[in-house]
Amino acid sequence: MKLPEKLHIRETCPREGWQNYRSFIPTQTKRRLVKAMVDSGARDIELGIVSDSPKLGWQFTDLEELLRLLREDTAGTEVVFAAQVENAETVQRAMDMGFTHVHFFISMSEAFSQAVSGQPSEHALWELEKAMKLGAEIDVGFGAALACPYGEPISDAHVLKRIDQIRQLGVRRYSLADTGGVATPDHVRHILHLIGEHFALSEVSVHLHQTSGMGVANAFAAMEEGVFSMDASLGAMGGCPFVKGAKGNIATEDLVNMARKMGMACDQDYEKTLGASLLQSRLLELLTFLQFLITRHDKKKGKHKSLMDAIGAVRKDLDELREEINEDRAVNARIRILSFSDEVQRNIRHSKESFDQIHLDIDSYESYCSSHKDYKNSKAVAAISHIEQIYQECLKDEEGFL
Repeated sequence: MKLPEKLHIRETCPREGWQNYRSFIPTQTKRRLVKAMVDSGARDIELGIVSDSPKLGWQFTDLEELLRLLREDTAGTEVVFAAQVENAETVQRAMDMGFTHVHFFISMSEAFSQAVSGQPSEHALWELEKAMKLGAEIDVGFGAALACPYGEPISDAHVLKRIDQIRQLGVRRYSLADTGGVATPDHVRHILHLIGEHFALSEVSVHLHQTSGMGVANAFAAMEEGVFSMDASLGAMGGCPFVKGAKGNIATEDLVNMARKMGMACDQDYEKTLGASLLQSRLLELLTFLQFLITRHDKKKGKHKSLMDAIGAVRKDLDELREEINEDRAVNARIRILSFSDEVQRNIRHSKESFDQIHLDIDSYESYCSSHKDYKNSKAVAAISHIEQIYQECLKDEEGFL
């Protein structure tokens, strides 16, 4: 068995991981997180999606501005920022934003194609043919290529036919996705071996999910067949919004760690990738906390006259928390009392030190809160400092966070 000498990882977290996040992530927060990814060594980053669907595109209304800021931040560093697109029109829109590289989505499965776009997959091929004339660097992402999340059989002949069709249009880079995370290593190996008998595997990458816990095993099977390009998402964030119960991609840090321990070169530094993942966990936890305050205020407008009153109620909750520290770990108690989401429960697994820089990130949220339709007043901005105080109160009891 000869494994690839170097593993190429395309970082998909900004698109795949953030598209399902329940709150809008402020532009400056996205900027900081992507910069951390670049600092860790990521050089191929899927930044967002340009879509006609509000379900897919709402998180990326700031995509053009984000790209501009990141181009400034990474001047002198060779980084590819790409957008996912779905038809010729969105390719042109992405180009107008400043993107030179795009990932064009085509489903291998008719059932999945209908679920995502309401169109047959042949329609996507027709759109691709038009898009190839626009001048962007286009690669294709084949959704449901390694397994259909809706149970539709995908024949070997169909896979080869679709690959041949895009190659005839001039595409020379394409990925095969296990969209629902239900593929198995033996099937991944079979499909890639089949493709390798007809086309160059150097053109192929894989996009794997962890729904059934076999993402990393499937990645290793792909490596065994000679595939050296893979998608991954920082912190394993993500999951297809059209697949119930879908989990995120394989974690970038896991893939980097595997490559490192198996003697394969990789652009990403393992320790810096872990640091970027931890930073993302901290910032998104803070965002969830802010959204909790806003939601709490919305629900209790009759009781609380202002957001400041809502924060006062949270302070009372924190006082109750202190009484429970001796019976429960503070992180778990705080999550229970504040009704944090399951996602935050998964993310808050770090020591007290991991929260020390949270107050430095408060400024990123001032513009968000002050521009919120219900909080265009000085109290909303002033609330930021109170949120910081709440966090510092939580941090005073070090024992509960260790």
